[in-house]
Amino acid sequence: MNKKISPEANTKQAEQRLLEKASSMPRVDASTQAVNVDRYLGEVVSMASVQAHVHVPGPLPFSAAAPDLHVKQEPTESGSYISRRLAAIFQPGIGFKQRLRAIPLLGYAISVVTHVLRAPLMRQQHELRIQTIESLRAQVEQLNAVLNQRISALEPALQKTAQLSDENFSALAHRMQQLEQINTETRLHPLEMLNIGHRLMKLEQTEAERKLRQFSQLLQFSERENLQLRAQLHELSSQVHALTHGGQQALFLSSAPVATSKKDELGVDAFFKDFEDAFRGSKDEIKQRLKVYLPYLQSAQIGSAGQVIDVGCGRGEWLELLAENQIPALGVDLNLAKVESCIEQGLAAKVADAISFLQQQEAGSVAAVTGFHLIEHLPFETMLALFDAALHALRPGGVLIFETPNPENLLVGACNFYFDPTHLHPIVPAVAQFIATQRGFAEAEILRLHPYPDDHRTTGNSDVDVAINRYFFGPQDYALIARK
Repeated sequence: MNKKISPEANTKQAEQRLLEKASSMPRVDASTQAVNVDRYLGEVVSMASVQAHVHVPGPLPFSAAAPDLHVKQEPTESGSYISRRLAAIFQPGIGFKQRLRAIPLLGYAISVVTHVLRAPLMRQQHELRIQTIESLRAQVEQLNAVLNQRISALEPALQKTAQLSDENFSALAHRMQQLEQINTETRLHPLEMLNIGHRLMKLEQTEAERKLRQFSQLLQFSERENLQLRAQLHELSSQVHALTHGGQQALFLSSAPVATSKKDELGVDAFFKDFEDAFRGSKDEIKQRLKVYLPYLQSAQIGSAGQVIDVGCGRGEWLELLAENQIPALGVDLNLAKVESCIEQGLAAKVADAISFLQQQEAGSVAAVTGFHLIEHLPFETMLALFDAALHALRPGGVLIFETPNPENLLVGACNFYFDPTHLHPIVPAVAQFIATQRGFAEAEILRLHPYPDDHRTTGNSDVDVAINRYFFGPQDYALIARK
């Protein structure tokens, strides 16, 4: 039996479904949502009125009368499929297009044809949109290019501005530093003026203590020599007394004055003092060169408790450098003029033979023995005796440093070595190292020094250039450094 559905109930059901669907759709403003709901409700009301009058039985899976509404119809039990299609076609109040779409099969065919016919238009519209997007992209790229050009044009000015800013900041910081320094000096100046007398007194006291320490060491060595002379005189007096009381002829000593040696008559000491001033270099240059040996003394823990004996002390550059580093030292030289020059500077020095002086020292009492440009003046036997005397005087772990010209440099070995007429022969570094170890030193090393300046050297990289730089412009001196 067919069941009649009232238009009001169908309307309420459709309205409920539309509201549920609207709640799941994206949110829009209230006015737009109200307009959409009214439009859909109008179509649903017209459809519901048709169904109410036609009394369509059974379920309705699809409503051809209103294909634009995506609303699933509730199934009904009244009417057949053909009757429902006819009712939809002849439903009053609908348009011609809707009537055509309600025709079975024909409506679907018309819809498909319509979409096929509209496809070129839609494709054209899509191409126009793509062209518009490409045009916008080209415009954006053009604007980017213009912007990059503008940035490139402004970059030098910005860099210059940044550089000027940095310079201004640097100048300002420098000026602030100067002002701060001036303020500090202004504040400290009265204090310095008050304290200047005390500081001068302290400096004079330090210098006096250094000189007193140096001369105290000289007095100790002199007292030791005086004791040896007294012993020799006592022995001689005993011999004279024995000879006199033994009935022998009395021994008469000549009272004639000692003749002046030929060396003193020729003024050799003064000559070599002037010669060293002319050819060795200034004292500041020599002191700067000699600083390379200070670490070797420091590594051997030679400080205020150790004594350094410099044989052949010359003008005293090494003694002065040791005094500046608070290292006690005594210079020994046969040249009276050079010793007097050292004493005038407040340095401890004395005229003595180096070998005899070292032999007279207590065994193992000296921290270091040094000699600069000395061993090349000695005969071979004398040089061996000097090594032996230094080994006797040095304490365990003591350091021996001898510097001499380097004959590996051909210019030195063939020419420069003979600037000094008292030089006997150059000593090969390997031979000096062998002598040290052969005479009893525990270890010995060679330190090559003072190559020619770079402007003397060749700039090529060939074997010839390397050989020239090595044998003609290499180290001019070397040092033998041995440890007991």
